[in-house]
Amino acid sequence: YLPRFDRNAPDRALGMAMGTIDGIDGYTEELVSIDPSDGQQRVWMVWAHWCPYCQQELPILTDWYPTVSDQYETELVTVSTNIDPSRGNPLEEYLAEGQFPFPVIVDATNDAAVKMGISAFPFWVVTNGDGIVLLRAPGLLDVSQLEQLFTQLENLEA
Repeated sequence: YLPRFDRNAPDRALGMAMGTIDGIDGYTEELVSIDPSDGQQRVWMVWAHWCPYCQQELPILTDWYPTVSDQYETELVTVSTNIDPSRGNPLEEYLAEGQFPFPVIVDATNDAAVKMGISAFPFWVVTNGDGIVLLRAPGLLDVSQLEQLFTQLENLEA
């Protein structure tokens, strides 16, 4: 488990290996297990369906990612966590409406969120192909920040 992120201190998770992330595929409802050390570099976005900032971020990703996904070796994976049916917009309906063009892992137990040490929504974790944490950051990213992040990651691969 990564230490909980504290924006007021240096990130102790940098350089640590992130453990396997387990959950349910948001669209097929099949069990999913992703080993971050499987050789695939990833950008992980952790979100909650009731979070207004996540509700702003997901359409940005939905519009942007399909137009550039073939340009990058880095994979985008999202994790929906902190599920609360009482918040008024059930996750299942939100997923059906969103039809996101990237993987959505449903973290019904909050275990993935705890493993990642998240402290806000949305929350970003970047891992290299060995599963080593390169970056963690809370908050919204706009298109230019996403492009910069993915481009820098691709340059690390070179």
